[in-house]
Amino acid sequence: LALTYNNEIVSVMTFGSSRYNKNYQWEIIRFCNKQGFVIVGGAQKLFTYFCKTCNPNNVISYCDNHVQNNGQTILELSKYINLDLINSCK
Repeated sequence: LALTYNNEIVSVMTFGSSRYNKNYQWEIIRFCNKQGFVIVGGAQKLFTYFCKTCNPNNVISYCDNHVQNNGQTILELSKYINLDLINSCK
């Protein structure tokens, strides 16, 4: 899924079947914004659309604390959607 601004992709969130923990139906594989862009509410919009479209039972996400904001973005998403969202940070 992607958000665009002036016909240019500025934010992307990708999903797939859970790769490492088969107890989860879906996994957030990747989320990123275009370099130099801050998209306020972008992750929430993408995740909300995914949930409305795919109706997942549960979602898991992984992050590397060296490059991610301690998983804060993903943890914030769980406040907006009532589902089992697990964030596993290393």
